[in-house]
Amino acid sequence: MEEKKKKKTIPIGYIIPIILAVLVVIILLIAFWPSNEGGGTPTTTPMSTPTATYIPATPTATVQPVGSVTVSIDCPATLDKVTNKNFHIYVRITNVSNFDAAQYDIVYDPDVIKIDNSKGKGVTAGNIAGTTIPIDDWGYEPANTQGVLRIVNSVPDAPGISGEGYLADLYFKVMGDVGSSSVISFIQGHISDNIGVEIPTIWIDGATTIVSSPTLTVTPTSTSMPRPILTAPADGTTAAGTIIEGNTMAMVTLIWEDISMAQWYEYQIAYDSGFGSLLFPTTITTTDGTQATVRLFLGERYYWRIRVSDPSLSQWSDTWSFTTPLGPASAKPICVSPTDGIDDISLTPILQWVSPVQATGFEVVLAKNCDWANPVINLTGSHALGQVTYYQVSQSLQQGTNYCWKVRAVNSDTQTNSPWSDFGTFHTLIIP
Repeated sequence: MEEKKKKKTIPIGYIIPIILAVLVVIILLIAFWPSNEGGGTPTTTPMSTPTATYIPATPTATVQPVGSVTVSIDCPATLDKVTNKNFHIYVRITNVSNFDAAQYDIVYDPDVIKIDNSKGKGVTAGNIAGTTIPIDDWGYEPANTQGVLRIVNSVPDAPGISGEGYLADLYFKVMGDVGSSSVISFIQGHISDNIGVEIPTIWIDGATTIVSSPTLTVTPTSTSMPRPILTAPADGTTAAGTIIEGNTMAMVTLIWEDISMAQWYEYQIAYDSGFGSLLFPTTITTTDGTQATVRLFLGERYYWRIRVSDPSLSQWSDTWSFTTPLGPASAKPICVSPTDGIDDISLTPILQWVSPVQATGFEVVLAKNCDWANPVINLTGSHALGQVTYYQVSQSLQQGTNYCWKVRAVNSDTQTNSPWSDFGTFHTLIIP
């Protein structure tokens, strides 16, 4: 018989170390295996990353500290129902850099105050550091319903405006009774810079209350800063400014003497000498600091004054007044008879004219050889004619002499007048 083969066995001395090694491996796997309490395939834990966002620097952008720009409602705290029927609200802006555009909604109580859109007022352009900030669009939200006003500014051709000033000048009128009040607040607003990035902004509301007696607002002024001296239009000037052809407006240039210490000026124009019905205060830099050209309606009397606003506030200048011409550029009387340049005219001629202007009277001046400084006939001021379109010379003129004459329409109700007509000429006869 064959002898059985003996089985190979592992010596007992090797088994214990093997078991210990396996146990160590299992313990290490348990210790370092990632947790997966929710079941499923275990995942590795990602490395932590910074939470800050890196924004690459842009050469044309200006770093704008958060909240450093403020836009606020600048309005009278109180309004007298009698003396402050019309007033202004300014949308002020401070500490802005590279301003380019804005859109904002303003809410108010239309039963207390209301936008005054008469004579093209409503919402007019702003000014930042001497640069005009145009009104791109404005209107009510919803349309034709006062109470929420949407305004859009844009400066499309500017590289970005920096400084402070105001975005818009709003014309309002009082509607409410004594004791009523209105909050004027922003309900949304956005401002962007010249590369289209929104500028962080603090929006500050305002409020006003209607009162029954005038409220005097005292503004600190500097006695060391001289007050400006007005130059032109001279006080009491009539037919001031240049009429815009085909328009109902005149361009009037306000001029004052320069003050060497002044950096900014502020002027006011109003319909009344107490400046309760302001048109549009504005600020001008010293780059053109001794004059300002404004567009004004024809046939109106205006009052104006100016003061230094920087580096310190001066007292207001004297108040002067002027009137703009009556009627558009073509609306001036036309000399009809005698025919211009005609000879052998009577020594007591009848002067005739036509006028497209509604007037309460006419002024007529006649002079030898157009010497207007020494007129032969001067029917102006209190000597003006009534609503007639002719005048017969009552005194005998000199024989064989050249004469010039002109006429203009006047309105005693508004104390305004039209431009002078083109002058007519004639030569008197010689009696043999």
